[in-house]
Amino acid sequence: MNVVEKLSLLRAEMALENLDAWIIPSSDPHASEYLTDRWLGRKWISGFSGSAGTVVILKERAGLWTDGRYHIQAEEELAGSNIELFKDGLPETISFIDWIFAELSESSRVGFDGEVLSWNFKKELSDKCNKKNIFVVNDKDILDKVWKNRPAMTDAQIFELPIEYAGKSRLEKLGEVRKEMEKSGATHHFVSSLDDIAWLYNFRGQDTDTCPVALSYTLISMENAQLFIAGKKVPDELKLAFEKDNIQIINYGDVDNVITNLAADAKVLFDHNCVNSKLAGLIPETCEKLDEISITTTLKAIKNSVEIDHFRACHIKDGAAVVRFLKWLDENVASGQVSELSASAQLESYRQEIDTFKGLSFTTIPGYGANGAMMHYASTEQSNCTIGRDNFFLVDSGGQYFDGTTDITRTMCYGDMSDSKKHDFTLVVKGHIQLAIAKFMQGTRGIQLDMLARQPLWKHAINYGCGTGHGVGFFLNVHEGPHSISLRFIDEALKPGMCVTNEPGIYRAGQHGIRIENIMLVVDYDESEFGTFYKFEQLTMCPVDTRALLVDLLLPEEKEYLNNYHKEVFEKLSPVLTESEINWLRQATRPV
Repeated sequence: MNVVEKLSLLRAEMALENLDAWIIPSSDPHASEYLTDRWLGRKWISGFSGSAGTVVILKERAGLWTDGRYHIQAEEELAGSNIELFKDGLPETISFIDWIFAELSESSRVGFDGEVLSWNFKKELSDKCNKKNIFVVNDKDILDKVWKNRPAMTDAQIFELPIEYAGKSRLEKLGEVRKEMEKSGATHHFVSSLDDIAWLYNFRGQDTDTCPVALSYTLISMENAQLFIAGKKVPDELKLAFEKDNIQIINYGDVDNVITNLAADAKVLFDHNCVNSKLAGLIPETCEKLDEISITTTLKAIKNSVEIDHFRACHIKDGAAVVRFLKWLDENVASGQVSELSASAQLESYRQEIDTFKGLSFTTIPGYGANGAMMHYASTEQSNCTIGRDNFFLVDSGGQYFDGTTDITRTMCYGDMSDSKKHDFTLVVKGHIQLAIAKFMQGTRGIQLDMLARQPLWKHAINYGCGTGHGVGFFLNVHEGPHSISLRFIDEALKPGMCVTNEPGIYRAGQHGIRIENIMLVVDYDESEFGTFYKFEQLTMCPVDTRALLVDLLLPEEKEYLNNYHKEVFEKLSPVLTESEINWLRQATRPV
């Protein structure tokens, strides 16, 4: 079936249920970003393959809302679908809730699957719709009726992350959670975020290709901990380990009954933006609902000393793999035989040689020329192109390892570039460096640092439509909260032990994309009578291609940083490289 036919089937089902609008987000019952196949309903119904977006289907119209990373891609993939594109993040773009409110008449009915949208979303939608007597329905999944051969949930088993990697035991982490619960006055803490649960209980899963998590929930009280997960997903030896730590394994589908039967006077702490509206609605009305970011999310974001040591070692191994790849590109692009897909395969093969490698942390993004202008472009057999010498080749990639998660972007050139392209490249490098050298006070939020990376671009009336940096998990999700560096206000200060990316870029539709990305660690800088100050340590170890760099545009401090960074890259990577690779790296890291 094509998209038009799928929409027709869904509208027929909407008519049977007396629904005037249906909402399909990019989510699952756990508010995950990377989804198992079963929860790719938005992709199935619309044909849009990006990782973020929401489809709203009315009787006569349909719309897709997605952010700046995907505007170009969405325009191409929605062509001929009869689904309108609404570009989230632009001042003139109406929100999909406001669009629903404007399009529907009084007494209309709007619905969504209560398992895939949060408690707070339902409240926001209901508050808006109540003004027009529009009814909100979230007790059905009509998509399930029209999506024939919908994938089932995976039975892949979980495995233990040894304490020599995790740094803390399950019992230590549960103790920390309970201390924070006590501060909040909570008797119970309900967690649905998959990476939080995997972190808390020191296991990793195989439910998705790139995030080592498993479908699960957990309910923690002061006396016990309950892990809701399909029993066949837990190996016998791990079941015994959980039992030893007084962690009760309960079948995944039984979470509804347990939540429904909570004590009437329970005080349940859960993130109202993450826990789905169906489960949150099952909590007895007599219970007090405490709305806070999951305690596990905050604890997980601050890496312990063992994790940090592993992260540093992991990035040296990963950096060496990327250097081998960059050397291979230099030696082979001129042949005219290197394509986006063959380059991706070659890079993955180098990572596979690392003993702790467990898979990619996301699908590699290899964009040559105009393809690089699509921030989360996915090369296919149809779009795959040969890497030439007259434009930029952007590669965003990362690996999952027992000792860390990596995420690195480099943009390369193999021939003479126009002055305008060199100018764009240099602005991105300047923005990257200005954030990398930042010193900031305790309590600083990411929004306060974001403009450091944008300022070199803003001076030339250039911007990029996404955040500048995101948190990164430890052998977990490559995108991790609660902190970030972006124009969006998130009330979470950057603290020592947090990892965050630095990835400004310039994306000119139909021309080229440029991005330089490192993972950085927040560390102590200084303390004075004015307060405590932090800075960033660069974890990513890999040279920046300087062949398109207009060195005269760099400030002295920017040149100093780049040369010092390249010196550090050479010193840390050369011991794990061959002689020919060392010679290549020596040239790639020579001072500018």
